[in-house]
Order: sequence, then C-alpha cells, then structure tokens
Amino acid sequence: MTAKLLIFAIICILIIRVLIIFGALLISPSKTKHPLNSKYDESEKLCYINTRLIPQINWFDSKSKECKYRYQCIKTIQIILLASLPFLAGLVGDYRFLVYVIGLIGVILSILEGLLSLKKYHEHWLIYRAKCEFLQKQLNLYIHKVYPYDTDKSNEELIKATESYLENETLNWHFRNGIS
Repeated sequence: MTAKLLIFAIICILIIRVLIIFGALLISPSKTKHPLNSKYDESEKLCYINTRLIPQINWFDSKSKECKYRYQCIKTIQIILLASLPFLAGLVGDYRFLVYVIGLIGVILSILEGLLSLKKYHEHWLIYRAKCEFLQKQLNLYIHKVYPYDTDKSNEELIKATESYLENETLNWHFRNGIS
C-alpha cells in the first residue's frame, strides 16, 4: 500500500511540475533593446531610424523570441510526457490507478497540441524572425552605405523600401487572418 502511495505521490509531483512549467509560458522572455539604439540618438538625420525602424526591429525581435520560447516550452513538456507513457503503461499491471494518470497525461498532451495548432507559435516565430532579419539587413546596408543606399537619396530609399515591406506584410497578415 505504501509503495502505491509513494508512486502516486511521485507521479502527482511530476504532473504538478509540468503544469508549473506550463504556467511559466504566460511569462514572456525579457524584452531586449536593439543594440544600435544608443548610436543614433543624437542625429536628426536618422530620425526615421530611431522612431520607426529600430522600434519595428525590436518588436519583431521580441515577438520572435516570445513565440520561440513558448513553442519550445510546449514541445519540451510534450516530449517529457510522451516519454513517460510507456514507463507508466508498464506499471499498470501492478498499480491500477496509473490508468487514470495515463488518461490525464493524454488529456494534457491533447490540450498542448491544440494550443500549438491554435496559437501557431512555430509559424509566428519563423515569420517574425524573417521580418526582423530583413529590417536589420536594410538598416545595415544603409549604415554602411551599400547599394541601394549609396546615393544622395539614401534616406528616401530606406524609408520607401522598409515602409513598402511593412505595408506588404500588414496586408499579408490581414489576408491570413481573414480581415478585409
């Protein structure tokens, strides 16, 4: 009888720990500032970079990190729970109550998979990362005066290129989400 209680207590503690980890998903990873923020605070010529481009890079970067964190947390929990199922199934003959524990793990796994499907953390992680990298590339080309930003109208070209990209991305987002 005590062995059954001990195993049941250990399994309950493990499930509680998994749920605590899952609760940590509600906490976003720390927000980071773009490393170039401090370099451009003094120049009026670079107002667009400070007020629009760098905040957009920071936003896409933080959203990408947040989605990556949540996706990896959910996947880690799923792997741990899935790995425990064969072990627990082997003990069912001796400890019949484990049938309920296995059922509970199945419910938790279904909920986690539903969340991944609904929230699309993996897809959003990759999309936000690509957007952040594109904007970062444009900023680096501009800073180093590389084509197409090697002319006298480099400010206008930067604004035109990034705003056009952001507008297209906004339209794509509206299309993907069924917003007209």
